[in-house]
Amino acid sequence: MPEGTTLLAPSHTSSVPARFEIQAELEPKTPGLEWSELPAFRTVYAEDGSTMPEPLPASEIVAMRWSFEEALPAGEAAWNTYRLIVN
Repeated sequence: MPEGTTLLAPSHTSSVPARFEIQAELEPKTPGLEWSELPAFRTVYAEDGSTMPEPLPASEIVAMRWSFEEALPAGEAAWNTYRLIVN
């Protein structure tokens, strides 16, 4: 994600069957970032150790990716879009 931007969700579209995923800190006890489809949820830990899912704020997304369901034939094109807000 370009610095100083926030994903406007849901604004992603693809001209071919594809999966749109975001990367963020979803599980604080797991080192590193995780990938998820939207809507994404992160794990919140209470003082007593219990957990609760919480919607991931768009401002926490650090990367996005597309995964096509099938390879594109030679010479073909696909159009994938998403919208960002400049903060």
